[in-house]
Amino acid sequence: MKIRSGFVSNSSSSSFIVLATAKAHASAMKQLNGDERQCVNTVLQSVEAFGQNLVCIEAISSDDYSTLDPEELNIPEELEEKFNDALYKWKKLVTKDPKDGIERRIDL
Repeated sequence: MKIRSGFVSNSSSSSFIVLATAKAHASAMKQLNGDERQCVNTVLQSVEAFGQNLVCIEAISSDDYSTLDPEELNIPEELEEKFNDALYKWKKLVTKDPKDGIERRIDL
């Protein structure tokens, strides 16, 4: 099993999680438009970790399956193309400062 913190390719299966403080999340959401916020809110989870409330997006994907499949998540058809871009934009915003957000990927 390989653990990486950057972009992952050529893997049959991978997982990732993005954790962010509530402050970083709120700041990021202010910078997203309405459609982007809707996409992010579809998969966002609240968790308690490290003694604080955090927000996270996690996913597992392989060649045949993804927990972030817009169709499976009932994302409106007009937002499907924007879905991945919205999640990527949110991730970039919340992980800008390592004190506020982190991303970790695991290749299986």
